[in-house]
Amino acid sequence: MKKIAWILFVLLSVFLTTWSCKKHSDNSDSNGNQTSLTDAQKASITSSFNFISAVSNPMITGNSTMVAVSQQLETFRGLPEVENAWIRDSTLYVKFKNAGIIQWYLANGYIIPPYGGKKPAKIATDRRLVGNTKACLINQQFNDESRQYCRDIINELQGSFLTQGYDVTVINGGEANINFFQNSFNKYGAVFYISHGTYDGTRTWLFTGEEPPNPQNILDELFNKFYLWWVAGKISISHCKETRNGVNSIIAFYTISDKFVESTYSQNSFPNSLIYLVACQAFKSTTQLAAAFNNKGAGVVIGWDETNCLGQSTGKLLFDLLLGGATVEGAFQALPDASKTDNCAVSSGAHLLYYPPSGKNICLVDTAEMGVTITNPLNGESVTNRVVTLSGYVSGVDYITKGVVEVNHIPTTLTYNGTDFEQPVVINNGLNTIKVICFGTRSDGRPAYGVKEITINGELPDLDLFTELRWNTDYSDVDFHLLPPGDDLSALWTSEDCYYANKVPAWGAYLDVDDINGYGPEHITIPQIQLYGTYRLFVHYYATHGAGTTLAFVSVSVKNGPVSQFGPYSVSNAGGNNAGDLYEVCTITYPGGTITPVDHYYYLGKLKGSVEAYRDKKQPMGTYHH
Repeated sequence: MKKIAWILFVLLSVFLTTWSCKKHSDNSDSNGNQTSLTDAQKASITSSFNFISAVSNPMITGNSTMVAVSQQLETFRGLPEVENAWIRDSTLYVKFKNAGIIQWYLANGYIIPPYGGKKPAKIATDRRLVGNTKACLINQQFNDESRQYCRDIINELQGSFLTQGYDVTVINGGEANINFFQNSFNKYGAVFYISHGTYDGTRTWLFTGEEPPNPQNILDELFNKFYLWWVAGKISISHCKETRNGVNSIIAFYTISDKFVESTYSQNSFPNSLIYLVACQAFKSTTQLAAAFNNKGAGVVIGWDETNCLGQSTGKLLFDLLLGGATVEGAFQALPDASKTDNCAVSSGAHLLYYPPSGKNICLVDTAEMGVTITNPLNGESVTNRVVTLSGYVSGVDYITKGVVEVNHIPTTLTYNGTDFEQPVVINNGLNTIKVICFGTRSDGRPAYGVKEITINGELPDLDLFTELRWNTDYSDVDFHLLPPGDDLSALWTSEDCYYANKVPAWGAYLDVDDINGYGPEHITIPQIQLYGTYRLFVHYYATHGAGTTLAFVSVSVKNGPVSQFGPYSVSNAGGNNAGDLYEVCTITYPGGTITPVDHYYYLGKLKGSVEAYRDKKQPMGTYHH
């Protein structure tokens, strides 16, 4: 009897052990933590995901705002396998039960500013070179046909790194996959990483270039291959709009977080690397993503704390400085102020930051000497003319390759010839700051940079109105127009209009220069208002001169007060007088001097006949040749 009882006990124990092991091995570990999803859970999540995609994708491709998506939140939260759904900034996040997050991202565009298209920085005494001369240039957005500018930046940086003796690896689109980030990302001393980024309220997600392999079942690999990473918040999928084959499409990408970085790399696996992240909100919390890279050996991480549109262009200018011999601190000091704060999406602005503070002395190359001398005006000089000819020269290089002039924190492209530069600048009453940033090539072919900053005092009456127009392409011809009170659009290109053929109308405005060869700046000013009422300010695309689409930027101030910034305005259709793209920027109403944004676009149609006949020689309305 005891023997039978013993056998029954053994059999029962084996059954219970087998049942328990089967129970845990199928879907959970020995602690009861779920390690995979059941088929029913997968089917339910897929059904909810497909519904959310069907609702959200058309909104994103159709340029809707996230306000439209937010109206569906309660519906999304009521789906069977949805644990929560929320919107933060420009992204919809959905957390699934027993699983991770999926995102739908309304991506911002990029801005090419009107400078750098091509206290002075102090070289730190404690310079620390990155750990090796290997550079990695990543363009996650390579396949987006609307982002050719990203390709151009990568190509230009590749040449600059090669000139400085770096081995360069370019990673485009799908090459920036999970495998690359697991096994190769930490091999490089310098990294320039173009990608999108989102912040879900807890952490930042960086887009990889890898798309889920099964478009018919996007979640398949998350269910099977990456499930534990997905649940742990190391990996996710985010959707965003891209232009593929000329069509706006929703593309899904894998994204990685600080948890991925922490779990993937060992201590000191990055060779004192300098990592620049274009991604929006990469620095929303410096204690997470940037700190994760730093904890694994990166010497310094540079990025943006909010949604930005300048990430690509500022990054290019930053690396031009770094490859010219600047430290991180020196490069930050040399950058124009307008390139370090971006108001394209957030009223408080996105700010360029670096982490940790000790990373200020990191550099990519040894010091490259280049002197910048300003011969006119002189530092500390008092001037009585509102338009001053800025002139000077550089030394230590064979020629200038590009330059930026920043007047009272508003930058534009510097005009230069060989080693000399000369350009009219408009100053204000009181203290004015002028900073010149030059890039050049030394006799050995290596790049260098130099910065010079001066202050001058303007002994001038306050202007009742100051306006400035800049744009971001060479050779192109963008025009400024100001109409006095009481005039409508029919007064453009007439004797009532302040414009290139009527620079000093009878009612008191002045256009200083008609720049027909690119970049500007142009200024319309009114020293003293003669007519009270509402003035209307316009930007018009006169001639492309082959430059194509151009972004125009406008600054306006009243009586030396705060500067209001408008734009950028994208203009593509040039047509001479009475044709092409026209933007009404704002109105200015006196006697109070109230500036009111308008931002209204007018398409004036195509000019009959060829623009070529008159595009290099402007003529007043009615006298151009057909």
